[in-house]
Amino acid sequence: MLAMMIGLYLLAASPTAQAPAATCLPPFWGGVLAGGSDRRDVEKLYGRGYFVANEGDSGGSWYRDAKGTVTLHAVYYTDRVVGDLEVFEGNALPASARKRPEAVSSYLQPPFLHGGLAFGAAEEAVLSNMGTPSRKEKSEEGLETLVYVTSCRCELEAGISFAFKKGRLVKVVYWSNSA
Repeated sequence: MLAMMIGLYLLAASPTAQAPAATCLPPFWGGVLAGGSDRRDVEKLYGRGYFVANEGDSGGSWYRDAKGTVTLHAVYYTDRVVGDLEVFEGNALPASARKRPEAVSSYLQPPFLHGGLAFGAAEEAVLSNMGTPSRKEKSEEGLETLVYVTSCRCELEAGISFAFKKGRLVKVVYWSNSA
């Protein structure tokens, strides 16, 4: 009886039983879990960074690699937990951070993205790798975004978003919603 109950629980908890087209992936990149890691964890991995106080609920940290090929932005919410972890192609630092030495992290290496994807990839490559997105969005800046909501049992909605400009992958966001 216990074995049958465990089997039914596992079947009900499996991602395919909840949402066949959804992906059960944690919003995790470079050692940081959106919704789980906090500012201290990010600083242990990438250094102090350039901190901006008026982002999220409790600020945000900006980093770029030494060559300016990738930018990392961690936005902190309640209790300094990472709510959004944005990875951009190139130097996407805000103007106020561009000449600040603390924004350059020797620990941030050129991009490795989910499943072997790289910046510049076409939308078809992401669709082939990730499957059908939960939704598609278009921003005022002209970015087209494929949004994948995780089907894992999470306390908060979480996922990974892939943003394209002129058909090229330029930004990936690992996120956990606080609402």
